[in-house]
Amino acid sequence: MNRFFLACSALSVACAAVDPSDGPGEPAGASCEPVSSTPLDLDDVAPSGFSARAAVDAALGEHTAPMAWAGGADSTLTTVIDGIGQAVFVDYEVPDDGSGIRMEIACVDQLEIPASLVVSTADGALNETRPVTILADGDRASVFMDLSGPVVGTFSLAAFVPDGAAYDDVSAYLSLFWSAEGLSGSLDGQGSGTDGDTAFAEGFDIATIGD
Repeated sequence: MNRFFLACSALSVACAAVDPSDGPGEPAGASCEPVSSTPLDLDDVAPSGFSARAAVDAALGEHTAPMAWAGGADSTLTTVIDGIGQAVFVDYEVPDDGSGIRMEIACVDQLEIPASLVVSTADGALNETRPVTILADGDRASVFMDLSGPVVGTFSLAAFVPDGAAYDDVSAYLSLFWSAEGLSGSLDGQGSGTDGDTAFAEGFDIATIGD
């Protein structure tokens, strides 16, 4: 497990956990907000230097990949993407809250495409149909889905919380990636709480997807 401590400035009224690995094709950052958006056709080249076409073609339709649960069981995960909507290039920035304090966070602009995603597993743990946002990065597409709330399948987040963990909150996020190499991704958990006067968040494995 990886534990992240959430340190807040005494001059600031709020803090945020930001994954330092954020980059193209990943969430723009916990404190980043969209400031402008530009509609594009799938073949239009975005300011990032590529169009949405290759990423959409990689993800569209049905794809399958092996899935290994952290507990040792194996299954197969299937995705079906359709209902592709208008591509939008979104500029993300840290908003000015008027405090005069500048947060040094690198926000990542995104080429985003709305779509419909069906994700299911052969063992019945997942059987979800959700509206999603495809993030395009050249010829790779990615989708991030929150599975913390109710699900149609039999997936139970509580079954994967580490023994003895004392979290105030737990969450689960499904990360899916499509490219010329096929479908891959992971299902990851995160627990958060306090250790004395210090807030923390730590991740734990739930499943891996792909060869």
